[in-house]
Formats: sequence, structure tokens, C-alpha cells
Amino acid sequence: MKTEDILKLALFAGALYVLYQIITGVKNTASGAIDSVSTGLANSWLDLFPNPLPMGVLGNVVFPNGQMVALSNLAPMQNPSTGQVAVQYGGHVYALSPSDANGNWPATLIQ
Repeated sequence: MKTEDILKLALFAGALYVLYQIITGVKNTASGAIDSVSTGLANSWLDLFPNPLPMGVLGNVVFPNGQMVALSNLAPMQNPSTGQVAVQYGGHVYALSPSDANGNWPATLIQ
């Protein structure tokens, strides 16, 4: 291979690299513009058609003593040690078991 051919090949490779950098820069800029436009469209849609209100969970919590309290009157939380759903009531924390056929949630004292 001649020196002249090597120089042409190097110039061609350099031109390809510069073209690649230009295309990549345009693509990143276009991606940012598309992201901002799509975010604006999504926010406008949500302003026009807001999400429904949070759904209330129906049923009662059945405490070990047989007392029943509507779940909507309690604030469910997550038990940090087990990850299980729990409620605080009467100064104690109760873990909730899955609901029964009547939609009642049996509670077990944990604290």
C-alpha cells in the first residue's frame, strides 16, 4: 500500500468519525426535544381528564376480640419487619390477613 492510499484511508476514517459525532449529537438533541414535547402532551391530557379519586377499600377489620372496624376508618401501613399490611388501632399494631368471603380482614396483634 502506498503512503498516499494510507492518507486517503485515514482522511476517510476521520470524516466518518466526524459524521458519526454529528449524527449522535443530533439524535441526543432530538431525543431531549421529543421527551419535553411528550411530557407536555401527557400533562395537558391529565389536566383535561384527571385521574379518578383513589379507591376506598371496602370491608371491616376483625380484631382478635371480635370487634369490627371499617377499613376505611383506619390507615393501612406496612409492617417494616415483615412487609405485611398492618393497621394501628387502640395503641396497638395489627397485621392483616387476606380478606375472607365476606370482605372482612382478620387482624393479628403484632405490637
